Amino acid sequence: LPSEMLQYAREDTHYLLYVHDRLKVLLTQTPGNSMGLSGLEECYELSKEICLRKYEKPLMNDLAFQNFVDKRAPGLSRPQEDVLRVLMQWRDSVARAEDESTGYVLPSAMMLQLAREMPTTTAKLSECCNPVPALVRRDGRHLLDLIAKALQS
Repeated sequence: LPSEMLQYAREDTHYLLYVHDRLKVLLTQTPGNSMGLSGLEECYELSKEICLRKYEKPLMNDLAFQNFVDKRAPGLSRPQEDVLRVLMQWRDSVARAEDESTGYVLPSAMMLQLAREMPTTTAKLSECCNPVPALVRRDGRHLLDLIAKALQS
């Protein structure tokens, strides 16, 4: 790291050792709980429980879809809702596969624009998304196929 960055890191974190020492003393002085743990031990146990939790992205299911429509897209026609559903499913699966947020894959506002416009060409797809997200550009042809299938059903 450049010396300026090292200096910034030192200045930004120098107080953390003092905070650590003070918290440790306070927790050591805290009376134990019913399980016989000191305040410090209890803090360690609670921290361990939190660290062992695994975050799982919420699934895109019918309830999530309906909540999204009710909040963000009331008034869509049935074909537009069908397009929105396949776009949300695509966005969710790509976000999981790429380990990205759904907003990075396809922002909600753009997804709604695509559902309203129901583009059938890459030019119209690009018009709906400005700037075109990288994963939409990559999968543009596939997205158009999904939209076409949704309109046929």
